[in-house]
Amino acid sequence: MAIWSRGESLLRNLFRREKVERQLDEELQAYVALVADEKEARGIPSGEARREALIELGGVTQVKQSVRESRAGSNLESVGQDIRFGWRMLRRSPAFTLAAVISLGLGMGATTAIFSAVYSLLIRPLAYPDAQRLVWISNFWPKVHMDTVLSPDFVEARSQTRSFEQLSAYTIGDENLTDAGEPARVSCTFPPVRARSATTPAAPTSATAPAPSFPAATPTRPSASPAR
Repeated sequence: MAIWSRGESLLRNLFRREKVERQLDEELQAYVALVADEKEARGIPSGEARREALIELGGVTQVKQSVRESRAGSNLESVGQDIRFGWRMLRRSPAFTLAAVISLGLGMGATTAIFSAVYSLLIRPLAYPDAQRLVWISNFWPKVHMDTVLSPDFVEARSQTRSFEQLSAYTIGDENLTDAGEPARVSCTFPPVRARSATTPAAPTSATAPAPSFPAATPTRPSASPAR
């Protein structure tokens, strides 16, 4: 019942403001008149009695403001007043309004772009099952600025490692793309060379095979519980 009464009061204060203000004014005037009549009955002149009644009340304007602040929906009313004031100020300064709108648009666009990039690079998970188990292994050659694994190293790692379930490699290069039109030179990634399970050694391959780079590996789950 109390919630319903407060909701009804909120709607009345928001959508029947003029009626609520008129009722408040009538109540204050009736109170001042009642106090003034009591003072007149004690022999105080009419004008002096009304002045003392207003003093005891604390001022009609101050009481009205106090009552407005205690009403349900007073915060919404304050927000509405701030919005109307800001709208009037924006209408008076078109240049400032245009600059503010452009600044807000650029800020929102930049924030959206940065968040999209961060999500794509750092937050969004890889589109693979058990993506958290994938490992990327490479050798870094600082003098030649290479970050790669040579074919013999990959073949040896694939045949001897026991830390990973599977190993695969890929290589990046330039190829000629031909069709009905003019040929084009494109950069491409060759399909990965997949290895068998690390528990079964793979057959050695010729060292003249194309040199894959950047192998991806998947570590195995430990079979024994860690020592306590």
